[in-house]
Amino acid sequence: MRRIVRCRGLVVAIIALTSALFSPPAWGDTTPTEGGWRVEFTPILWAPSLDAKTTVGGFSSDVDLSFSDIVDHADEVFGLSGRLETRKGPWGLFVETIFIAVTANFTVGPVSTELENDFGIYHFGANYRLVEKPLPGAMRLLFDLSGGIRHTYLKQLVSATGSPPFTTSLGGSEDWYEPVIGAAGVLYLTERLLIGLRGDAGGFGIGEAAKLSWFLTAGLGYHVSPGAVLKGGYQVYGLDFKGGGTNTIGFDGNLHGPILGVTFIF
Repeated sequence: MRRIVRCRGLVVAIIALTSALFSPPAWGDTTPTEGGWRVEFTPILWAPSLDAKTTVGGFSSDVDLSFSDIVDHADEVFGLSGRLETRKGPWGLFVETIFIAVTANFTVGPVSTELENDFGIYHFGANYRLVEKPLPGAMRLLFDLSGGIRHTYLKQLVSATGSPPFTTSLGGSEDWYEPVIGAAGVLYLTERLLIGLRGDAGGFGIGEAAKLSWFLTAGLGYHVSPGAVLKGGYQVYGLDFKGGGTNTIGFDGNLHGPILGVTFIF
């Protein structure tokens, strides 16, 4: 039974990995507001470790896995995501989309088990440049506030078949809308080199939303050209969510690890 519960815990671990690998941007807008409309697109890679209590079908398990541990348990992974942002002057609009589909299989004795996982986030919001202040030399300070709505869909289904013939399943799906507020700061050390810090929080237990979800990211950026910023740093994502009903799914913990990405500016 302990091994089966541990495998159920790995369902969320695999979902967490794949959503991380195709994560939205590490931090907010990193360029000044001069001129007309500007568009930015940022894909990013994240290699996280997982520390959480996961629940599938009402069974809970503590999971503490490194990035390489998680990779070993994913058989088929499909992920697609990105962030698109447009800004003119101090105001900006953005949309983030993540869709993940995961399948994993394992066998315990005569029982074959398939894990089906879908994970989607659709985040719409606006930001406002509250501070844009020149500092001595080429240094410059930027600070944004943001707010929006995030729709999250999570499916965790464990199906087992065996001999003598039987079929059973645990888990299901949940989806919820949650308000999100955030802030992002950028300090230019030179005309090309910058330090970035971003954080947001959502859910707050409103309606069927998560009790709390949050991001915290810190790192460095470098303008390799006028149209591209290379970014690297460290990111933590926390989630405290538990669905209802007898086939409960849930997650209470965080993912944390290094990130690397590029912002393309048009």
